[in-house]
Amino acid sequence: QGDASGYGDGAYVDGIDVAEYVTLGEYKGIEVSLEDYIDQYIQYSLQVNPAYEYITDRAVETGDIVNIDYEGKIDGVAFDGGTAQGTDLQIGSGAFIPGFEEGLIGAKDGETLDVDVTFPEDYRGTDVAGKDAVFTITVNSIRVEKEAELTDEFVQGLGLDCETVEEYRKYIYD
Repeated sequence: QGDASGYGDGAYVDGIDVAEYVTLGEYKGIEVSLEDYIDQYIQYSLQVNPAYEYITDRAVETGDIVNIDYEGKIDGVAFDGGTAQGTDLQIGSGAFIPGFEEGLIGAKDGETLDVDVTFPEDYRGTDVAGKDAVFTITVNSIRVEKEAELTDEFVQGLGLDCETVEEYRKYIYD
C-alpha cells in the first residue's frame, strides 16, 4: 500500500499469500565445509597477490614487467606529461602509445636507450597528437609474474595481523 520508492500505489498488494508462489528448499541440516571456503579464499589471495622473479640474465621480452624512467621530447624539447620515474609497464599490454613498448624489447636491465615513436593523430593530448617524439628510457628492472606460494613469508606480506600460514587460515575462518 502507498508509494514504494516511486513505484506508485499498488506496488505492495495486501492479501497475497507468498507461500502460494515461493517454495523453500530443504535448508535445515545442510552441512557447509568451511575448509573448502578457506581453501578457495587462499587460492584467490594467491592469484591477486602474485610473486615476481627479477630477471638479470636476459633482455626484455613480451610479457615482462619493466620498471622504467623516461623523458619524451619533441624537436628536442621535453613536453608536459612525457616524463616519469619508477613506472611499471608490462610489455605487450598496449598501455603506452604504439612503438613505445616494442622499442623496449631487447633492452637489458640498467640500459638507457632512445625509442622513436609517433603519437596517433587522435591522441588525447592535442599538443602532441600526430607528432614524432623520442623517448629516452632507462630500464631500472625487469621482472616476470609467477604464481605465489602459500608460505609464512607470503602471509606476512599481506599486511594482516598474521605471521604464519596457520594464523592466516584461522584469520580467514574467524
